[in-house]
Amino acid sequence: MILLPRALTALLLLLTMQAPATQAKWLGQKPCKPDEKGYLLTLYQFMDGENWKVQWDISINSDPCINSWNGIVCNEHGAVTAILLPRNNLKGKMPQDMRLGRFEALQELDLSNNRIEGRLPGTLSYATKLRKLNVADNYMVGPLLDGLGSLPDLEYLDFSYNLFSGDVPDSYVDQRESGCVVIENGYKENFITRATSK
Repeated sequence: MILLPRALTALLLLLTMQAPATQAKWLGQKPCKPDEKGYLLTLYQFMDGENWKVQWDISINSDPCINSWNGIVCNEHGAVTAILLPRNNLKGKMPQDMRLGRFEALQELDLSNNRIEGRLPGTLSYATKLRKLNVADNYMVGPLLDGLGSLPDLEYLDFSYNLFSGDVPDSYVDQRESGCVVIENGYKENFITRATSK
């Protein structure tokens, strides 16, 4: 049996206790970009974060990237690349000025199977890196955002089981050639249901 000096044992114990935050720093992970952390905090506030199934530690020293907030994926530069919060009891009306489209590297957004009301924020059309969007099984209303269908890297959209209304914009159907899967339907009988795939 190898006995370690007390100082070394204490150091190893301290490193073990701080592993989640320290490990990310060792791997070169930068803190979340301040504006993007602000957008996440806004999402938490408006979507009743205190009652989520898995909450975030929103204390001042907590960081979405370094402290690995549930459902948040970041790149090494501290930019959020994915927000994955399905079945997490998000509820409330989505504000139109919610800056979901201002995440410069956002590739995937999954807010499905929650209780989100209101319209999709128009800023989503500015999420030029977005590849997958899933807001299925909520209570969202209004027309679909025309600009989303024109995003260059788009691969998958799911708006099913909401209360959207109106025609499906042509830009969504045009994604057929790129292999984008588009699924729309709702609880309203007069909503156009259409699915396209490669």
